[in-house]
Amino acid sequence: MTEGVELIVKKIFLISFFVAFLIFLLPLLFFNGSDREYLNAANSFFDKKEYFKAISFYNLAIESNPKLVDAYFNRANTYFKLHEYDKAVQDFSKVIELNPKNAEAYEGRGLSYYKLAKIDLAIKDYLKAIELNPKNASYYNNLGVSYYDLHEFDKAVIQYTKAIDIDRTMSVAYFNRANAYYALSDYTSAQKDFDRAKNLDNKN
Repeated sequence: MTEGVELIVKKIFLISFFVAFLIFLLPLLFFNGSDREYLNAANSFFDKKEYFKAISFYNLAIESNPKLVDAYFNRANTYFKLHEYDKAVQDFSKVIELNPKNAEAYEGRGLSYYKLAKIDLAIKDYLKAIELNPKNASYYNNLGVSYYDLHEFDKAVIQYTKAIDIDRTMSVAYFNRANAYYALSDYTSAQKDFDRAKNLDNKN
């Protein structure tokens, strides 16, 4: 590649970078709204999977109203999508500080701890979520996954069964329970659950 061509390529790259930067920055410069308007804009970017833009507007919403629980909760979920689990933990913890009865925040923090391989902390949060809302099948399923990872397969089966009792269409709970049964050498029960999970998936 000649020196002249290299210079042209560099210029094109710089121009492209500058344009992309402007596209990202302009909404922040010219959008002047309330905390809820910032929140709605952030949610819109989240729905479009434009997570970095979403975080920028969640930041503005929080700066405008430091007690806006939804902004912390949604920013936590955005960080989770970006695999920034430590930051997700911080935001879910802030939600819990502002609203100690928010079961979803405990679940979200539990999932984040799980991703950080802090299984004991994840279990603690799942149990708290269940205490606050014992009718949510996902909480039991997530708890079962944590017990499974600790090789506590009997406990895992119990939690998956509770999830299934609440939601008999939850194919992932059947699949997970099948794996737990298999680990316990209960191959007959494992096969039944594998078949149930497959049948449910085929219906969806």
